[in-house]
Amino acid sequence: MHAAVVLGGDADSAHVREALSRVDLVVAADRGADHVASAGGTCDVVVGDHDSVTPMVMEAARATGVDVMTFPAEKDATDGELALREAVRRGASSITIMGALGGPRLDHLLGNVALLTHPVTRGVDVWIEDAAWRLWIATGSSSWVGVAGDGITLLPVGGNAIGVTTRGLRYGLHEGAISHGASLGMSNEMTGPHASIDITSGSILVIHNRHDASGIAQVEQLKSDFVSFVSHELRTPLSLIKGYVSTLLRPGLTLAGGTQERFLHGISDAADRLAAIVNNLLNASRIESGLFVPRLRVVDLHDVVASVVVEMRPHAAGRISLVGGDAEAFVRVDEEHMRLVISNMIGNSIRHAIPQSDDPIVVTLKSSDHGYSVQVSDTGPGISADDLPHIFEKFYRGTSDGAAPVPGSGLGLYICQNIVEAHGGRIWAESSEGEGATIGFRVPAVGDVAKSNEPGVFGQED
Repeated sequence: MHAAVVLGGDADSAHVREALSRVDLVVAADRGADHVASAGGTCDVVVGDHDSVTPMVMEAARATGVDVMTFPAEKDATDGELALREAVRRGASSITIMGALGGPRLDHLLGNVALLTHPVTRGVDVWIEDAAWRLWIATGSSSWVGVAGDGITLLPVGGNAIGVTTRGLRYGLHEGAISHGASLGMSNEMTGPHASIDITSGSILVIHNRHDASGIAQVEQLKSDFVSFVSHELRTPLSLIKGYVSTLLRPGLTLAGGTQERFLHGISDAADRLAAIVNNLLNASRIESGLFVPRLRVVDLHDVVASVVVEMRPHAAGRISLVGGDAEAFVRVDEEHMRLVISNMIGNSIRHAIPQSDDPIVVTLKSSDHGYSVQVSDTGPGISADDLPHIFEKFYRGTSDGAAPVPGSGLGLYICQNIVEAHGGRIWAESSEGEGATIGFRVPAVGDVAKSNEPGVFGQED
């Protein structure tokens, strides 16, 4: 059985999401449960003193039957060690540890790396990984895959490593020795997609810095595409505004019928488009800089959704329908940003809808797992299997026909995900290519005893 142990250090949601798809058991240590929730996953066990996990995440865990194991704050083991022991106790034969690297505490980072040598892991394959790094203890023989240029460091653990032979590394060893504390094994690199090490005596900490060349190229291409998009998307409304205004300012010009009104509406629409682009850029900047702080108050989510639907209907020729939400749906959220999430989701469906189709875009509000979910469904071409895992990534735009990127900045759904997760919720996408798509999110409900606008868990209160 393969298990994931998720700790409370830095963790990339996309990487955690992909890793969780490969495991049979998920054990979270305290704040690690937040990482699992942000990735759209579900814990089997949450272990620790629960001093750093989000209360709403804990509430949802208990409500959905997750095994919550509570320990005192003053104890002889870290939450990470307790989680590792629990994974082994439940029969894990291999374990991926995530959320072990990064964070402000150097002592925690080193302690997490030391877990690789814990006696409980004897006979169990254990490694630490995040989006860029993978660490494990090699004894005897060990092999791995990567790409040429990946960084490799070999550090003896608990004494000298004798009879070390490497393959697939730029600086090779044959029956060599690496002394404990020596830097001989530092800063090596892979020469191809495969590498291996044989050790006659001793143990070595292998540190693999994964430089995904294709991923780097993709990021650079996304940046280039984004610059092209911004220059085009800003130029188009500016050109419209300039054209309309120049015409209206012609001396002695008399416009027939409703032409002047049509020009003014064109200027207003172009200005709205510019404002939307700038707002998305500003919101993305706030998120990246850590300045995004929700201002929370209790609202009826049904009222918020219904209002946004009314506002968005003219942009979809009236083809937006609202299903459910007859009962009150009290949530503690930043109303302005929640409106932005819903309008971005609906706008995304409008852009993907089949032109001249009468098929409606359906917005559904319903009660779900001690919270409320909002889903926006369309009958457009759907999202390809290749695009689906990436649609919440910054600057990512799928392809409408397998080649041409769809309209948009690639920021809307990225912003939606960050806003929803800042409220202790989660967001997801479902699609079968050719059969439309559904984008949905869920936020926790406010209990009957908490329907006043008292200070909340996230952000600031109005």
